[in-house]
Amino acid sequence: MARQSSDWQRHSPSPKTTDTEIETCAFCHARRTTAFPDALPGQPLLDNLQVALLTEPLYHADGQIKDEVFEYGSFLQSKMYHSGVTCSDCHQPHSLKLRAEGNGLCAQCHLPDKYENKTHHLHTQGSEGSQCVNCHMPAKNYMVVDPRRNHSLRIPRPDLSLKLDTPNACNQCHADKTAAWAADILQTQFGAPKPHYGEALYAGRNGLGNAIARLAELTVDPTKPAIARATAASLLAPYLSRETAPILQMSANDPQPLIGYGLATALDQLPPAQRMPFAYPLLFDASRVTRSLAARSVAGPASQSLPAEGQARFEEALDDYQRSQQFNADRPEGLSNLATLFMQQGDIDNARRLYRLAIAQAPYYTPAYVNLADSYRQTANEGEGRKVLEDALGTVREKAPIHHALGLWYVRQKNMTEALKHLQDAAESPAATDQYLYVYGVALNSSGQTSEALRVLEDGHNRHPGNLSILYALISIHQAAGQGEAVQKYEAAVRALSGG
Repeated sequence: MARQSSDWQRHSPSPKTTDTEIETCAFCHARRTTAFPDALPGQPLLDNLQVALLTEPLYHADGQIKDEVFEYGSFLQSKMYHSGVTCSDCHQPHSLKLRAEGNGLCAQCHLPDKYENKTHHLHTQGSEGSQCVNCHMPAKNYMVVDPRRNHSLRIPRPDLSLKLDTPNACNQCHADKTAAWAADILQTQFGAPKPHYGEALYAGRNGLGNAIARLAELTVDPTKPAIARATAASLLAPYLSRETAPILQMSANDPQPLIGYGLATALDQLPPAQRMPFAYPLLFDASRVTRSLAARSVAGPASQSLPAEGQARFEEALDDYQRSQQFNADRPEGLSNLATLFMQQGDIDNARRLYRLAIAQAPYYTPAYVNLADSYRQTANEGEGRKVLEDALGTVREKAPIHHALGLWYVRQKNMTEALKHLQDAAESPAATDQYLYVYGVALNSSGQTSEALRVLEDGHNRHPGNLSILYALISIHQAAGQGEAVQKYEAAVRALSGG
């Protein structure tokens, strides 16, 4: 963790070389769920906690705080962390006070002659704009009255606001100006901005045509923050192909604990028959949470053909996973996770029992209804599945997933009149996803309502311009209608997303 340079001065003898202090703080200062309750100070974080990656809706695509995520996930992205700075370099852990006031805190490491002048901060000396934290640690209010500073200590990037629709510190103060105005000033003063890992995460989140290449590059780039690489690995997993499989295999064996963990969180997005090559090395991972997630992903028939050593590791890790979810069984998520595990193992009766227990415990919890209904679909008991979904409409807070599932139920019954009603409710919900819009548009077209289908899909494209499925549907429908100009327009949009 060498970190000395001409731009730095160091108040302590040497930078820290372990994560023990930071991970100890992270037990409280991270967005996470407790996987195992027997944590002791000094233990690795991933032996006990399932930490949040840079995912929606917690973080903006460039890793800035969005929901309440506390400090750990942000700090891991910072140059300070990678240079060996720890929490106690800035904070006094017992008094809860800062070690210095104002810019003096940053001047412990950064040379004031270089940074505390107008050529760097571009503001009048002594003004709010000249304070380091206002540019590099902008605050966001939570619960109306609780301001939290972003601990990624990042350079303001209004250029990314234009590309990724992310906030930036400049326009947080200069709200009457545009991001383009701020970006031009920074480029004039400091030169063209560098590529940012947020561009790859944005591409992955939105299914852009260049997502696979960008995510693959980020996943294996050791110069980028491990939490960004781990997030990239989790986003890359659903794009399994001959090209991405070696990248995912490297992730499963990466020395950075977060990378394997990131992959483990996404293994259930792969087809069950294709998970084992990536899950198997993770059964031997040093982190207990990673091992348990890997075992969960391959529970069922695939695990029965493991070699003896692998079988022992699998059974131990799966037992850990079950204990973890049993510990969290006071929450509907824990019960539903156990139920899904039973489904994987073919124990449908116990799975349904736990889904119903989750519903009884939290009648508002949408996923339990959807999964319970799906369990009836899998056993060709479609009528009972419909009853579960109809019951859910009267109790859940978020109805869009229920309407979408009911719409698909009626599609399977070839009752398009009822299907369209529910698919429309899902697509017009404030919580509508791009998938809901796509399915509703395709269903409308299949029912002969081509004009309305185009309206829905065009609205979907405007709201989710990176969704290739919507674009291909628009191309197909316009081709069938002989509308060549529209076909060319949407084909150009596909090429633009694909970098062509």
